[in-house]
Amino acid sequence: MTSVTAAVESMKTLTLPVMLALALCGLSITLPARADAPAEDKSRQLEAVKADIKKLEKTLKGIRKERSSLERSLQTNEKAIGDLHREIRTLEQRLREGRAELKKFSSQRQDLTQEKDAGLQALIVSLRSAYVAGQDSPLKLLLNQEDPSGVTRLLTYQRYFSDAQQAVVDDLHNTIDRLATTEASLSATNQKLEDNHNQLANRRDRLTTSNRERQQLLAKLKREETSKGQRLNKLEQQQKELEQLIAAILDMEASASFDRPFTEARGKLPWPVRGRIIHRFGQNRADSTIPWNGLFIEVAQGTTVKAPWHGQVIFADWLKGFGLLVILNHGNNYMTLYAHNQALLRNVGDWVSAGDAIAETGATGGNNDTGLYFELRKNGKPINPSSWLVR
Repeated sequence: MTSVTAAVESMKTLTLPVMLALALCGLSITLPARADAPAEDKSRQLEAVKADIKKLEKTLKGIRKERSSLERSLQTNEKAIGDLHREIRTLEQRLREGRAELKKFSSQRQDLTQEKDAGLQALIVSLRSAYVAGQDSPLKLLLNQEDPSGVTRLLTYQRYFSDAQQAVVDDLHNTIDRLATTEASLSATNQKLEDNHNQLANRRDRLTTSNRERQQLLAKLKREETSKGQRLNKLEQQQKELEQLIAAILDMEASASFDRPFTEARGKLPWPVRGRIIHRFGQNRADSTIPWNGLFIEVAQGTTVKAPWHGQVIFADWLKGFGLLVILNHGNNYMTLYAHNQALLRNVGDWVSAGDAIAETGATGGNNDTGLYFELRKNGKPINPSSWLVR
């Protein structure tokens, strides 16, 4: 049994809150399967996992206590919307695959129908020839031939002709069977497409309702911010919660192995999305002295966010002020953060390569602008990503 399996088996006895806490951290049980470790090592890993779970759960409880009922409602709503976007993305992919499959089966049906028609024509010609040949029975041929070798030759020809007739019939049967199978596949694919269309329509209806509820929640939250001081306090609280989360993750970061060091990415890191930068690293946020710790890239809602470097997902959840957030661990205490997404496409523990889709851009967390907030951190401290991203 691998270390992954052993850890999963042990989780069956954990409580739901603890299991949820585990889902929020990048622990060693999510590492790729490796050779079996000795029982002693497994035991130590399990104890370390349990200790890390307790630490993170304590941190998360503290963070959750400071959320208002409206913020908790916004979290629930935006996570549900994110799930709907993810389901819609999956259904749209299934529809694309289904249409391609339908096109393939339609082409096969056309080819097989032509093959069947050609087979029927060949059978008609064969039957006509058989009828003509049938005027001379083997006995008649025998009696009309004086040369014994001629008799043998004629009988052999007739046997070959009979075999050829049977081959035509067999080919036609085979074509008809294949055509029936293709027709059944076409019917099943059409039904699957109809089901997916219905599911997609249902999810879009639910999404419309959820988006309307979200706008109402955002309006209520905005009414609560009656002064500049309140907005500043809110920004400070949001930043504090992020720092708490980063510290907790750093404290539990798994000793994962990476093929290439992240330092190689300096100056060559691909952009997670391409768009207009409207907030830069180090600039002060509106009406405050709190700086931006990353870049805000303005792009259309639903734009695919791509991992710029290989890494492991160590956080994929909602965080106050940052909405649906993904954090990737790139090893050697480097991590990248992707905030305000409308949907998360990866789960905690997933390994990603450069170019893999990890999220879709949005404006979750009560953000006014639509796009992606991107941070780069080393040892938990934000660093300017501009010198790392490719020009």
